[in-house]
Amino acid sequence: MAHRTLVDTYFFVKEKLDAQETISIRKQMCLTYLTWGHTTERSEKEKFVELAKEFRVKEARVGQTRTLLEKKARRLFKPIRKRNNMARTREAASQWCVESQEKKIGVFSEEYQANLAAHNKRIRQIQIENNTGPGTCDWIITSPTGEIFRIRNLCRFCRENPEHALDHAHLCRTGKYPGRHHKGWKARKYCPDFENL
Repeated sequence: MAHRTLVDTYFFVKEKLDAQETISIRKQMCLTYLTWGHTTERSEKEKFVELAKEFRVKEARVGQTRTLLEKKARRLFKPIRKRNNMARTREAASQWCVESQEKKIGVFSEEYQANLAAHNKRIRQIQIENNTGPGTCDWIITSPTGEIFRIRNLCRFCRENPEHALDHAHLCRTGKYPGRHHKGWKARKYCPDFENL
C-alpha cells in the first residue's frame, strides 16, 4: 500500500475538516502541523507548538504519555522560546542600525564605505592575479589528441585560448554527461579523492 505524501495528506485533511463546524484542539494541532509541513512558514511552526501546549492542558494529559505530534512539538519548545526571548534584542539592534544609517556613523559613514570599496577592489585584483576567486576550481582537461592536463578556472582557460574557439559553458557540461565532448575537448572537475583511488 502506497503512503500518501504530506502535501496530499494536508489537502485531504483540510477538505474533511472544512466540512465540520467545530474542530477539536487535537484536530487543530494536526492540521497546523500539516500546514507547517506544506508551507514551511515559521508562524505555522510557532502556532503548532502553542496548540500542542494548549492540547496538553485542555485535554488533561499532563502526566500521561505524549503522542507523536506532542513529542515533535516538545523538541521545538526550546528554540522557539529562545527566539521569542531574543525578539527585544533584535528589535533594539534593528532600531540602532536605522539610527546609525540616518546619522551616517559607524559602518554607514562615507569614509568607512570608501575604505571598504577600496579594500574589496584590492582583494579582487589579488584574486584575479593569483587566479583564486571564489568561484574558481580545478579542472582536468582532455584535448582532442588525448593529452590530459590540469587547469584552474575553466572560463579563463577558454578566454586565453581563442584559437580553439571553446565555450566554457559547453565544455563544463561535458563532465556531467558521459560520452559528451565539445569540439573534441572534454572537461571534468578535479577531485583529489577520486584521483587518488
